[in-house]
Amino acid sequence: MKRRRTAALLCACLFLSACGKETAPVPKEYTAENGWFSVTMPSGMEQSDRQLLEDASLTILTSGDSGLEVSAFVYGSDKNSDFTNGEAETLEEYRDYICSVLEKDDTSFRWNEETELEIEGMERCIFGNGELIYKNVRGAASVWYLESPGRYYTVMAGGSQKAMEKVRPLFAFRELEGAVLETSMDFIAGMTAAVDPEGGVSRFLSVKAMEDAGDDLSEIQEQAVKNLEEQWAVGDKESLFATAAWLMEDGHNGDALALLEEMEIGEDMDKETFDGLLEERELSGEEQTYLSAAWDARDEFGDHAISAWDLSRVPSLMSLGYAAGFCTYEEGLDQCLKAAELAQASFDSWEEFNKSCLYGYSYWSETSADDAESSAGELAASMEALLSQEDGPFRTDFHMELENVWQQ
Repeated sequence: MKRRRTAALLCACLFLSACGKETAPVPKEYTAENGWFSVTMPSGMEQSDRQLLEDASLTILTSGDSGLEVSAFVYGSDKNSDFTNGEAETLEEYRDYICSVLEKDDTSFRWNEETELEIEGMERCIFGNGELIYKNVRGAASVWYLESPGRYYTVMAGGSQKAMEKVRPLFAFRELEGAVLETSMDFIAGMTAAVDPEGGVSRFLSVKAMEDAGDDLSEIQEQAVKNLEEQWAVGDKESLFATAAWLMEDGHNGDALALLEEMEIGEDMDKETFDGLLEERELSGEEQTYLSAAWDARDEFGDHAISAWDLSRVPSLMSLGYAAGFCTYEEGLDQCLKAAELAQASFDSWEEFNKSCLYGYSYWSETSADDAESSAGELAASMEALLSQEDGPFRTDFHMELENVWQQ
């Protein structure tokens, strides 16, 4: 449903803002609010930006004071985002996916030509020129599908035939150096990248975009309330914030440390003695798994042991709380910022954070990361893959300065 609403917005923006007498255009470079790219179009256009998800953004340019009957949009998304790219592995597959999203009941394209262009800094560019029909309104349209090392982009411009003849020669596109601007949102997104990639920041941004657009959130709210009740025993704002506080102050980490103490497994006990103790007590496989996870985590990270697992759950919890209507966007992210600050204070790198998180997941799920077919084994493989990605979620400096960027 969200893709359908976005498609309608994109197509409508190409025609409904056109007005005024057309004049000779002067080129201007428009820079995306998130710093990903710049695109050259006629000066005088009005720009608005939306961060649809953590890894997908939209920039809309309407005619404004340009004097031309033309509008445009730029949609950019990370290559490794299956949700926003339709699992595309080539630029052609990405093109087909975008067309399938945009070509709904009231929208169709007629491309007279499609050629490959060379755009400096881009690996490839497919250019299409033709006609766009939206709700029986016809207009000239041009589209540029672009591929960079880390992202796909769609630039589409539409308007009168005369206007488009003036716009096409002006077009230029640049992916900016340091295109990913590191903010606290990126750090918070990293905290859930392996354990809940569709939750956390992605959920915050998705729900916020729909809220700002005036979309009906009743179904999303109903599902979020249900998930909170079933998965977290949370039913209102008070219990939401109490659970977040528990995760940050005690959590499963406190339970694990207390269990080791209760079983008289002290910090001075070596691994050989610990393994012998497990055999002596004839514990079940599940009991040995979660006790081993707790011991290994405490041995490596001391009192912080499996606290990364608890901290990684805060963005997931609070984004559900926001979707359920139990807290505001700002209130939810404020709690996430507290969790991020604790993560920095407790660990020295994403590698350490993920290792503690994996220990915590193993403790909670009673599955071993040594078993590749278990859920903990799958999480371990996912973490390893994400950590190896140069442009992945853990590119963010673990020691970056964290600040509130959602209330500025």
